[in-house]
Amino acid sequence: MGKLHFIFILYMSKNKIVLSDSIIYRQNRGRKGLIPYPTLLFGDSIEIDAISHKTTDSITKDDYYLKLKDYEYIFIHLGICDCYPRYKDLDNLDINKFNVNVNIETFENNIKKLISVLDPNFNKLIIMSITTPPKQYAIVRNKDYSEIVKKQVELYNNIYKKYASEYNYGYYIDIDDKLQNKYDIDEYLMDGSGHVIENLETIYKYAKLVKEIIEESQIPITFNSPKFPL
Repeated sequence: MGKLHFIFILYMSKNKIVLSDSIIYRQNRGRKGLIPYPTLLFGDSIEIDAISHKTTDSITKDDYYLKLKDYEYIFIHLGICDCYPRYKDLDNLDINKFNVNVNIETFENNIKKLISVLDPNFNKLIIMSITTPPKQYAIVRNKDYSEIVKKQVELYNNIYKKYASEYNYGYYIDIDDKLQNKYDIDEYLMDGSGHVIENLETIYKYAKLVKEIIEESQIPITFNSPKFPL
């Protein structure tokens, strides 16, 4: 077998990709023996493109979205860095005045551009909801802005829902609903950015939760990670 042929086969074996920020990046650095949840679910068939502070702007930067259509399954696990309220002056905090990294119009345009190049006969788009952080992490200088954070997450998640439903093979994975209403969110998340508690047991539980929602959504996908049966 020639080298180029081998590389081609290796590339084609990764028919899935997940785009994420530090939610997965922290799990993907080999710290403390951690294994990222997508690997627990899909083994070597999924490519992980995750970096701290990543936003949906990365989808349209340098026409990156044109490359994503080469993958059959495209997971989007981004958004908290887009929508989270950012305050400059914490000493004189007005909770009603804040900035965001990606405004709602740009956020929508980023998703719209990606969908515009997808082939419904091939591409499956799986969008993970942004998770509303536990209330205790939305206290700044004794001011509670948890309702503002909740509203921001809802606004951006509504965009996700809209485009997941408009695309023939789009799926919205509402992990936020599960964590808020069925499971104890404090057993999973460690801070206001939605980072999963950094131990393998919790990441394993989180992976099982994601698998549960995917199965409930009847997404035509195979879980192929024999090393980590869930």
